[in-house]
Amino acid sequence: MLNPILSIPKFLFTYLVLWLLVGITHLLWLTNNYNFDIQLCLAESLIFNGLYAILGLFAGYSLFFIKDKKQSVLNILLNHTALALIITLFWLQIGIYLLELFFSNQPAYFLFLKKTYMLRFISGIFYFLFVVFAYYLIDYSRELDEKNENQKNLELAVQEAELKALKSQINPHFLFNSLNSISYLTLSEPDKAHSMILKLSDYLRYSISNSQNKMVKFSDELKNINRYLEIEKIRFGARLNYVVNMNSELSDLLIPNMILQPLYENAIKYGVHESLEPITIQTSCKFFEGFLLLEISNNFDLDSYTTKKGEGVGLENIKERLFLTYRQDNLLQVEKKQNIFSVRLSIPQNTKLA
Repeated sequence: MLNPILSIPKFLFTYLVLWLLVGITHLLWLTNNYNFDIQLCLAESLIFNGLYAILGLFAGYSLFFIKDKKQSVLNILLNHTALALIITLFWLQIGIYLLELFFSNQPAYFLFLKKTYMLRFISGIFYFLFVVFAYYLIDYSRELDEKNENQKNLELAVQEAELKALKSQINPHFLFNSLNSISYLTLSEPDKAHSMILKLSDYLRYSISNSQNKMVKFSDELKNINRYLEIEKIRFGARLNYVVNMNSELSDLLIPNMILQPLYENAIKYGVHESLEPITIQTSCKFFEGFLLLEISNNFDLDSYTTKKGEGVGLENIKERLFLTYRQDNLLQVEKKQNIFSVRLSIPQNTKLA
């Protein structure tokens, strides 16, 4: 297992800065209270504090080993106490040995070391507590980060599953209607049935090739919608008309894949299918204040429309997908005025997706 302090730069930097502050404090304590040579004071501060900083890094492995074992609180405390005593005694002996090695001609200083041995031992215990606190704080921080990351990944996975489920409602519904139309036309108008099969093939090829894409170019989505409308035009003939007003500058804007399909399905189902008069589906679009604004409207037979209950799953499907994608619940508006039914979509651009 990698040492968390060594493996994470921000923790290593903080660890070293804290030990630097401890070393400076140690140096000031010596120079302000004792008349030792500055080089001797620097050496003591560097050796004792630098040595414990190094030992603290190695102690981290033992601390996590103790923590990972399924032990009682008493056993954990005993293990920590034993580790504190071993490290502190080892630190004192090595530190004193190194100072004697470099400053053997300073008998007054070594007398001072002996007199302050217990004070240093106590400070070593506090150093250990500092190291323990640092490691447990780091461990808690890592576990919290991992928990948040796992939660985020879980939410993304759920969101992706919901989006796929919503998308899966579109293609079978359209395919069912198209196959019914083809079945009808094969008996009455075989040429139209053949044309419809080719267009349906192109439509499905686009849908499959983009099934894994969350976002697609607006122009590509409109092209596929045009295929859909051409298929339905074969079925309904003069009863269906459609007009698309689009500025070429909007072509590269991004929208969720297959988000428009249910709107045109509704227009066909509740407009064209229920009326004997010609129905015109109009599509207008523009860019305004960071949004691609789409309006899809169609006229309908008012009498036949009022007998229908609701508009199916299409609009709810779109609302859910827009919310899952952008985390906004005000991106779709519906208006029915006299014999005109309109749906307005506001698709954010250059916005971080949910």
